[in-house]
Amino acid sequence: MAAPVFQVSLQASDHPLWSGNATYVIVPDRDGAQAFLGNHEPVLLLLKEGNVQITKEDGTQIFFHIDDGFASFDSNYLVIAVDHGEEATAQNSEDSSSQKN
Repeated sequence: MAAPVFQVSLQASDHPLWSGNATYVIVPDRDGAQAFLGNHEPVLLLLKEGNVQITKEDGTQIFFHIDDGFASFDSNYLVIAVDHGEEATAQNSEDSSSQKN
């Protein structure tokens, strides 16, 4: 059985970073990290600097390094709004995470 798909919009303050369908997303929130699957309950989170991991509908993963912002999930639509962000490779994402721990 395929995981439920939901829409994601990742926006920096001055430009869009990525939008599309995903099956799994992890964001860095103020308490650690929050994971989203389709049909997640509505939530509003404050984000901290860290890495967003998106598993796209086709199973490929993409990563973005972000700074402060917020994430809102409602009706199978996840909006991630940040001041600044840039795409990162999986290796860069892991390196950044290990340096902060």
